[in-house]
Amino acid sequence: MSLLDRILTVRSRVGPPRQLKVTREGVFYGLFTLGVGAAAVNTGNNLLYLVLGLQLFTIIISGVLSEWALTGLELASLGARDGRAGDETSWLLCLRKRAGRIPSYSLELFAPDGPAQGARAGILRLAPGAEQTVELRFTPSRRGRFVARRLVLSTRFPFGLFEKSRELHVAQEIFVYPRRGPTMPPEDFPRVQEGARPTLRAGRGPELLALRAWVPGDGLGQMHWRKSAQAGSWVVATREHEQAPTVELRVDLRAQPDPTDLARLEALLERAAGASEHALDRGLCVKLHLGEARVDGQADKAGRRRVLRALAAAEPELGSRSGRSSPCRWPGGWPRTPRRSRRSAPWPAAARCRRWRAWSSSAAWRSRWPSATGPLPGWASGSPWPWPAPAWCCSCSSPRT
Repeated sequence: MSLLDRILTVRSRVGPPRQLKVTREGVFYGLFTLGVGAAAVNTGNNLLYLVLGLQLFTIIISGVLSEWALTGLELASLGARDGRAGDETSWLLCLRKRAGRIPSYSLELFAPDGPAQGARAGILRLAPGAEQTVELRFTPSRRGRFVARRLVLSTRFPFGLFEKSRELHVAQEIFVYPRRGPTMPPEDFPRVQEGARPTLRAGRGPELLALRAWVPGDGLGQMHWRKSAQAGSWVVATREHEQAPTVELRVDLRAQPDPTDLARLEALLERAAGASEHALDRGLCVKLHLGEARVDGQADKAGRRRVLRALAAAEPELGSRSGRSSPCRWPGGWPRTPRRSRRSAPWPAAARCRRWRAWSSSAAWRSRWPSATGPLPGWASGSPWPWPAPAWCCSCSSPRT
């Protein structure tokens, strides 16, 4: 049990078991009751006292019947459909009345938070020992992976003067896919027939892999009729499975805690969702890279759900675009991890490096660092070096510092 589940359990045990709210009709009824009571006290009329007693009894019996309507109810989740931001989806729940002798009337389920915030569903009557399936329909506003943990069950039975409610705890994971962004032009995607490679595995494909005798359970679509006619017995054709071409997508999750940068990342995820679905609709495979993670999806329902759920659960890596340390890139362009020099050497010792002298005498350094001036880098021309000096200049192991 997680910490949040424990907090909700303690809250349900310590906090008030029911929440009561007076409706608009209840306010008018209460003011009318106070008026009748004031008139009965001032006039001493027994008939007004009788009317006041009936009104007060109505308030009491309203509280008792609404409490019976909320007693003995259990709620279980039957699963939620994966939704898309901006599109309507649904969440199925099962409400069961396990105790009591009086049916529950005029029940309403309400989602106070989460992606289904504001969704409502009503139940007219629930008999003791019966159960009913309830569908909460909602339209999520943003993508993500959410866990709904509580719902509110309320009733205005019997007179609608008060609304009594209680919290029911239920855990359900809900995935909301990103909006489907603009897809790539059709000519940018390969066709299924192009690039398909054999796998030497049985499956569904146009090529014949092997022939075998018929066994009970083989369908008519697997029969090889010509060979069966030649052999005089039933022969089944085994087809070869072909691997479809793969579309590779990469999304950089690094972003700054800035609304503009986060909106840019959301737009990238929407474009990735549109490109993934377009490729899967054409029967292609998708290889999705989200930061350091990789997700492979085939052109089937499970592969589509795997790719879209990964896009829905992707979290931005805040503060890593400028704060993440990257490998040191040298003038020639190859990445290298700086090493610490074990022996000290004077600054002009880097001039003994042949590669460094050859590169510094060319114009490559000027195109890579326009802020540097002079025909040679700063250590040779006398001007200050405009970038931090590494410990080793290249693979010839000449000490830089």
